[in-house]
Amino acid sequence: MLKTQVSRFADLLVEHEDWLIRRILHYAREGGYDAYMPPFSEAWHEIADKLTELLLRSARGELERGNGFPSALSEMAQRVARAHLQQGVGLSMFLQMIEGFSKSYLELLDQEELTEEEREEYAQQIRQFFDLFGIAYCAEWAKMTEEETLLGKALEDSRRIARERFLYLLLLESLAAPVVLLNRDYEIVYVNAAGRELCASVCGTKTKSGDLKLKPPPWLVSYARQLMEGQETHVRVEKELLVDGAPRVFSLLFSRMEDVRADFEGTAVIFEDITQRKQGERALQQKERFLRLILDTVPSCIFVKDGEGRYVLANRATAELYGLPREELIGRTDLELAKQWGLSLEEAQCFLQQDRQVVSGQESMYIPAETFTTRDGTTHWLHVVKVPFALDGRPGYVLGVAEDITQRKEAEQALAQSEERYRLISELISDWAYSFKVDPDGSMELEWMSDAFTRISGYTVEEVNEQTWRLLIHPEDMHIAERKAEALLAGEPATAEFRMVTKDGRVVWVRDYGQPIWDEKEGRVVRIVGATRNITARKLAEEALRRERDRAQQYLDVAAVAMVALDPDGRVTLINRKGCELLGYSEKEILGRDWFAHFVPERVRQEVRQ
Repeated sequence: MLKTQVSRFADLLVEHEDWLIRRILHYAREGGYDAYMPPFSEAWHEIADKLTELLLRSARGELERGNGFPSALSEMAQRVARAHLQQGVGLSMFLQMIEGFSKSYLELLDQEELTEEEREEYAQQIRQFFDLFGIAYCAEWAKMTEEETLLGKALEDSRRIARERFLYLLLLESLAAPVVLLNRDYEIVYVNAAGRELCASVCGTKTKSGDLKLKPPPWLVSYARQLMEGQETHVRVEKELLVDGAPRVFSLLFSRMEDVRADFEGTAVIFEDITQRKQGERALQQKERFLRLILDTVPSCIFVKDGEGRYVLANRATAELYGLPREELIGRTDLELAKQWGLSLEEAQCFLQQDRQVVSGQESMYIPAETFTTRDGTTHWLHVVKVPFALDGRPGYVLGVAEDITQRKEAEQALAQSEERYRLISELISDWAYSFKVDPDGSMELEWMSDAFTRISGYTVEEVNEQTWRLLIHPEDMHIAERKAEALLAGEPATAEFRMVTKDGRVVWVRDYGQPIWDEKEGRVVRIVGATRNITARKLAEEALRRERDRAQQYLDVAAVAMVALDPDGRVTLINRKGCELLGYSEKEILGRDWFAHFVPERVRQEVRQ
């Protein structure tokens, strides 16, 4: 075959090696030959590689020229025949397999566009080679068969050992975890498929199952040496490796290997990729730190207790309330803490009873207000909610949230005292104060009113409702009261003067001051507070003064001379009709103006003022 044809033939065999292996395996399974071969793809690749090498040497004409080709072919036939005898493969089965090899190579020619001349040349080389291989194999088989009767039991033992070895190798090869075996000199004697893949990713080199030239890294030898020189049988370490350029974390289990006769001693290393687990642990730790930060930032006390009332979790606010380090709380009950640190035993007993009630009844508990006395004797008011809780999926715990409402309680007490003082004061005067609750529909409900209202109106507080309130307003002034109510409901303070009709029919003038209370959360007025002053006396005085003024004005208007009244600042407070006529202004234009500046000539102004 020409040199160029050999080169083309070699390229064809190399490019379609995987396809060729699949066809060989097909014929091996078809004839049952695969049961006697190692279950690893590398074993079939080695057979195909050796056959291809010898086939190409035959194509180059080495058979005719010598060059060691016949002995190489004979050596391979001898090695294969001996292995088959040990494994129990019959002659007819392997001859059938040789036919399968030949068919696979011949069918490979159909995978490439070849000329008829090339196809025929390559096919001739294939047939010739496998015929020679079959002849060489039969010759070696005949020699081996004679020896077989002499070896007998030795061959059977050898086959059994080989099957056991294949079984163990199959087990190791099937493991998803990389496995490396080191001998007593810390040399690599075996690497499984997953280990070879890891080695390729870490070192950037592909390793076959039989390649024992791979040197273990120093760190691996160091760990193995520590195990072998120590007393332990197993050692587990974590190691970060760069796999395909990316860091991965592995858990390495080093195990001592030693047979009963101490003929072999070494170390088995199993690699477990725990990168995802480590990432999950780090993410969980970050979440726990974030949750702890949130819990410690919240001003309310947050805690978890077990079924016996022992603290298993407490945030910073809880520890600060106790005035103790957080570690002092964990694992102890309120009663134990009270006895040790001089806290209220009565309160601690109450807390413990609440916790047990929540756990046993599996119902939440809402406590609007309860006291907690600190170590220095300060009393805190707490608003507490306790609910049943399952910690890590295990029920029987209590989750509690306690809000310190001490300032609010103090403010409520101060407000109650202030309201009481205000009520007492309002009872001593003729005015009354009130508070109305405003419902979402705008209707108002009386919350309280001072007793002065009863003295003035004749109605009791219990008699006051929306209907009674309308009867109190004088019909002619109802529009004034309604405008005031509308302004208050719109959130605007309002003041109005109107008449009221008492229960016995008297008419009373009042001045009402209203202040709306706005709730931002509800977005509306929720309460109206105010005070009402009895201004009847003032109104009667104003009415009498008005009548007197009208009578005086009538007297002045009939006078034939101009008459003017001035206040201390020289402003006009009264002028009769004659005065308006003389000045040429209306009364409205004159009243309130500076008399000297506007109506007295400048040349006599100072004299007249004096």
